[in-house]
Amino acid sequence: MGRTPVYVPGYQDYGQISNAINGGPISGQPTQYPYTPNVDVLGTAPGAAQAVSTGSTIAIASPSVTGIRLSAAAAATGVILAAGTEDQQEVTLFNESANTITFAAVATSNVANGTGASIASLTAMRLAWNAQAATPAWYVS
Repeated sequence: MGRTPVYVPGYQDYGQISNAINGGPISGQPTQYPYTPNVDVLGTAPGAAQAVSTGSTIAIASPSVTGIRLSAAAAATGVILAAGTEDQQEVTLFNESANTITFAAVATSNVANGTGASIASLTAMRLAWNAQAATPAWYVS
């Protein structure tokens, strides 16, 4: 019976895992890679959450940033999300605070729902940039 390589996320020694799955002996313990999801402005974790307050702008460091951690010391309104740089660019905003974050009108915030878009406490909002719209904006997805 041939051995089939098996990929198991988080482990670097695929041979040992494959041996175990295919009935062979396993020696030693697999070494885990540290898990650092792309969830903050710099694209790495566990950086500090971006502080948000009324009228502030949520920065996006580059199109490769897919998640941004946010924290608000008090309810924040009139918040602006930096414009996207690529059509269909996606970003997820994680509100890690006990306060709601509400966006400004679409012409100011770059968010299509404008003041109707808010991120409740301890929730996330996924958005996609629509550069083809009459008014390019982030759309809640």
